[in-house]
Amino acid sequence: METQIEGPFLRVFNGIKDLAAAGLLEFYDQLQFQTSALALCNDPKKLTSSLRGNVQICFGCMDQNYEDDKSTPGLHHPAKLHVDNSTQVMCVERMVSMCSMLRALVGQQHDGCPHHSEFAEKLHSGNIFEGYMLAGLSTSALLLCHVDNKNYVNEKYNWVLVASQIVDDPPAWQAIWNEDKLILTNICYFKKCWSDYFQQQDFVATVAKDVKEFMDQRGSNS
Repeated sequence: METQIEGPFLRVFNGIKDLAAAGLLEFYDQLQFQTSALALCNDPKKLTSSLRGNVQICFGCMDQNYEDDKSTPGLHHPAKLHVDNSTQVMCVERMVSMCSMLRALVGQQHDGCPHHSEFAEKLHSGNIFEGYMLAGLSTSALLLCHVDNKNYVNEKYNWVLVASQIVDDPPAWQAIWNEDKLILTNICYFKKCWSDYFQQQDFVATVAKDVKEFMDQRGSNS
């Protein structure tokens, strides 16, 4: 079935013809869905721990994961989630392919955000996303539309890009869920924690400047 849905908050491309017409097919194929499914489902413990038929690998930065900011004492900035090297390589490759899909859709308007040099471009020069999830879903599960308040809300960076495919199940998935198909989903985000960080950085810098000026003035009057 080939169908395209477009509205003020949603664009859907369904099928090979839609993807090809939008210039997305090359980047979509780079996501290597079958290989991703094998990587996702290679841990039986992870499969059995999910009651919803839902397993995932998360990468990038999350709002609950911070580290000390060396350039601004007293401030914490979002930190990269720790994964093994092979998983990071896989995730970054798919993030870059998703970036190419986004640029094919909306051009370069997302490039140049100060977030990119702080985090996204350190992962890869072609990356602009800050969060990534590779998820395997049961075909019988129903995921409803929802609001994620952890994503960036600025109009220029509030995109959430999703690329999915129904693939043949890896044997481990079949053994646990007794289903012959798996919905594999790639999701990329811009994260609100980075906009929060820059707002905090501006505030701290302003306070530090005022304190320095006060102390300098006090010293000159003594």
